[in-house]
Amino acid sequence: MSAVLALPAAVTSPGSAQASPKHGGTPDYGSAAGLARRFANPPVEDRPFYRYWHPGGRMDPGTLKSDFAAMREGGAGGVELSNFVRDNSVAPIEDYDPATQGFGTPAWQERFGDAYRIGKSAGLQVDTTYTSKWSANLASVSPDGPGSAKELTLATSWLDPGQEYAGRVPRPTLPDGVHKADLVALRAYPCASKCDDDVPVLDPARSVNLKDRVSGDEQLRWTAPSGRWVLVASWMHGTGQLVEGAETPGTSYLVDHFSRDGIDAIESFWNEHVLDKEVRKQLKASGGSLFFDSLELNPGGEPLRSWTADFLKEFKKRRGYDAEPYIPTLAVSDPQFELPGSVADRVREDYRKTLNDLFIDDHLVPLRTWAHSLGLTLRGQPYSSWGPTFVDPMEAWSLLDIPEGEDRSFNAGASQGLIETQGADAWRSMATVAGLSGRRLVSDECCASFGRAYRVTRQKLLSHVNENFSAGVNNVVWHGWSHDAPGTAATWPGWAGFGNTGVDDSYGPQNPTWADDRRINDYVARLQTTLRTGRQLTDVAIYHQKPGHSSEGTVGERYFTSSALEQRGFTYGFVNTTLLTGRAMPVDGRTLAPDGPGFHAFVVDRESAMDLAAARRIVAMARQGLPVVVVGDAPQRSLGNDPGDDAAVRAAFEQLRRYGNVRRVAAEDDVPEALAALGVRPRAALVEPSSLVGVQRRGQDVNVYYWYNASDEQAKATVSVAARGIPYRLDPWTGRVEPIASYGVQGDHTVLNLDVAAGDIALVAVSDAPPAGTRPPSTHVVSTTADQVVLDAGKPVLRTTRNGRQTTVLSDGRQVVTDVRTVPAAQSLSQWRLSLASWHQGSGPQQTAITRLPEQQVTAAPDTHLLPAWSTLPGMQSVSGVGTYRTTFDLNADSHRNAGAYLDLGQVTTTYRVAVNGRSLPPGDQLDSARIDLGPYLRSGHNEVVVTVASMLGNAIAGKAADQYGLVGPVRLIPYVDVPLSR
Repeated sequence: MSAVLALPAAVTSPGSAQASPKHGGTPDYGSAAGLARRFANPPVEDRPFYRYWHPGGRMDPGTLKSDFAAMREGGAGGVELSNFVRDNSVAPIEDYDPATQGFGTPAWQERFGDAYRIGKSAGLQVDTTYTSKWSANLASVSPDGPGSAKELTLATSWLDPGQEYAGRVPRPTLPDGVHKADLVALRAYPCASKCDDDVPVLDPARSVNLKDRVSGDEQLRWTAPSGRWVLVASWMHGTGQLVEGAETPGTSYLVDHFSRDGIDAIESFWNEHVLDKEVRKQLKASGGSLFFDSLELNPGGEPLRSWTADFLKEFKKRRGYDAEPYIPTLAVSDPQFELPGSVADRVREDYRKTLNDLFIDDHLVPLRTWAHSLGLTLRGQPYSSWGPTFVDPMEAWSLLDIPEGEDRSFNAGASQGLIETQGADAWRSMATVAGLSGRRLVSDECCASFGRAYRVTRQKLLSHVNENFSAGVNNVVWHGWSHDAPGTAATWPGWAGFGNTGVDDSYGPQNPTWADDRRINDYVARLQTTLRTGRQLTDVAIYHQKPGHSSEGTVGERYFTSSALEQRGFTYGFVNTTLLTGRAMPVDGRTLAPDGPGFHAFVVDRESAMDLAAARRIVAMARQGLPVVVVGDAPQRSLGNDPGDDAAVRAAFEQLRRYGNVRRVAAEDDVPEALAALGVRPRAALVEPSSLVGVQRRGQDVNVYYWYNASDEQAKATVSVAARGIPYRLDPWTGRVEPIASYGVQGDHTVLNLDVAAGDIALVAVSDAPPAGTRPPSTHVVSTTADQVVLDAGKPVLRTTRNGRQTTVLSDGRQVVTDVRTVPAAQSLSQWRLSLASWHQGSGPQQTAITRLPEQQVTAAPDTHLLPAWSTLPGMQSVSGVGTYRTTFDLNADSHRNAGAYLDLGQVTTTYRVAVNGRSLPPGDQLDSARIDLGPYLRSGHNEVVVTVASMLGNAIAGKAADQYGLVGPVRLIPYVDVPLSR
């Protein structure tokens, strides 16, 4: 957690006052008083969820009861049931029988009802997926029949000039399990160029439709004219995609996501095999959601040519022309053939758009309607994490009750380090959609890492959560918790859906950190309840019209690739054509969507093509006075195969040049200066460029500011926020809300100094309505040369860790000079007694034993002052567990009566707790262990400090020193003195 520091003597405000817009939401989520109440003790609906991997009919009611009770006692608010027996060949359940326990069997139905009943009894909201594993699949559909996923495959035969083709129409090799294929089209195409390359260029204008010449036994006779020609036979057939690990009774095939047949098959299956009277009752009483995971419609991550029976008819109706002559070039990516000029790109844009429309109209919307009929909401992840996709996620998110993304997918390809920000723009786009669609929650499947099960430190976990929240997230679903029923596991520490070395993590009491995980859940709940206050405000809207959360799906990417906006304090979001042209985006003066995000500017960033409707809307916004910045070349054509609109798109951007509130810049780095020239300032402006990345929410009588340090170094910054009132520091570790004793007021701005550890956050509220129990100072500090200003009985007190003269300016104009000479020197705490409780396998694979090892003395190295990690101690190379460190020190009885001390733990892995003289300190910031305040717990003379460190379980599972655990330090005691600012 950050420190809010004293201000320097002079700070110039870079911003101007902002009018207070209309507010929305319920009173409790819009007021300062409501925020303070919820922050102290977050309600269950604001607490994080656990994804719960369960083996269907193999679930054990006793395990359900103990797991759900542990979740609730551990600070969770809900559970997401995910029917997940195994991840491919990893972690099978040996005694699982899909024929009697798989999805939809009587045993499955009974246990599914038990899970809802027990979850509700435990006080949890219960959500569920609607088929086994993901994506949506059923054993009740055949790959050759309706309801299963279909694709279009091209079978070809090349002909030389004058060569006759006589024989059966070329046929494709069908996927395993698929036996039927329907001929959709048959054409002969002349090769225009690159005939011997991997992707030849064909000329559809001279093609010959041969389908009517095919005989009943699929025979064709045709002679090629001059030039080289290729016969292209287009066959629709089932993809034959299996969802491995679904473990259903019978083979389960991916359903059709582009026709009503797929969702109708799901509803029919549920009506027959799931929805008896009791289950319907439990679903309705749950208040929960149906959930779908990311759309993995690409077999093995390789894109296919998705199709459905009436695709050509729907394409012509929606796009206005016949796609049949262009079939050879249709693809989501990597086309088999190209066409001359830009026609192929245009047709493929229309192909992807049609797939997106069909997915939304014939799958997503009916799915939502069905969920609502069951008394549930719909939560989902409408994008691919495994290869390119056709889905426009912003359009799909706008139709979900709860839009969701995935931390691991959005950051795919990153180093899995402490700081991961490449997925931030995907979160921003989702948060923008929520703000414009009236959605309260922005959900995050958090925070998986590949190959690091039981090894991801809680510091890294927290940094990822903090980063996602800085981009607009306010709802966490932990990934995940495994139903470790008796007899399901062959290896310790029990059954885990992805195995003990796969995708992390398996949360629960089997982890040494479990006692501290409750504190983490409280921390997350406080952030969530805070970031649901009022509505999110965003400074800049950026146009973005691309499918998927990234171009490849498998690697996360930034949409706005420069950090220039962030470094100056600008917040930004993304809108596509659907949002831009919708009713939620009016312009009021110089503000776009004033009842939503309240954008103060619009940016078009290096777009080569744009829908004409979007281009005209941007011109209209500029005409109404909204500042607009165009980066790079303006769009030169329309999207889709409608070249008649190209000139109108170019004309629209030429028209923009006439307006004084429009700027053109060469690069993204130039955007902040262009905005400044247009009079646009951040609502929370950083005086100097910084790694602090923020989000703001506005309620009825409170503004909430959240900053994340997206750097692996400490960050100090001065920030000027466009709000007047008393600033309060919110501590999500303890739930305390305290007035800030040192801040500046410049016009309609409040100026703060922040000091934030790597990966950590600062959380501040500004309000004229003091929360109950707080005592704002009547006179506050404006600037000081001391380290910090704290409050004592509502009065500002200087705190300094160094001797010397300190100068302080107060808000009443007084200047106070203090001379401190009694601060003792900092000291290294280098001698500790370590008692270690080793967590290891007990009498069976599902039993964990705890063995207390002999106490030993550990001493810091004289040169580095570092304590030894557990793995470097004799016989402890593979030990995981909980270590208790004890040491003593003397506090000089002659020192200043207002003396205290900070404890700096240095490096500690993974979670820590501190007690002094037998008294436990409040929960400490797990990302900032450098300033743990021991002051109220110290006494003159002899003092004892106890630091309890819990590790991950990885070393014990691996049987080797895979990671370093323990208190490593260097550990220091840093004395301070408090000096009252009396008259």
